[in-house]
Amino acid sequence: MTSATAVTVFHREGDAAGFGLWSQDLLDSARSASGHLAGNVSERADPRLDWAVAVTFSDEERLHGWLDSSHRAEVLRDGQRRGYWRSSADLILTDPPYFKVKADDW
Repeated sequence: MTSATAVTVFHREGDAAGFGLWSQDLLDSARSASGHLAGNVSERADPRLDWAVAVTFSDEERLHGWLDSSHRAEVLRDGQRRGYWRSSADLILTDPPYFKVKADDW
């Protein structure tokens, strides 16, 4: 089985400590979903870096089930009310990656 990770990046706005507390709600939402393996919140002390939350699921189907869930959507809406807006689409990573490049493709 191939694990899958989603990284959600947020604009660096508002209170870093508040983001840390709210991001735990997002992680709790992921933990409650089937197939959840791990979750992390990015470093927030470095002003050069955006804030992010990464979650890993046992497979891509379960990851997408959580990404598309009403529970996650409600947590994200709550984050927006607090001023935490996503800065891009979710970055999805799989292990191993779906694509493979052969030397003769170059």
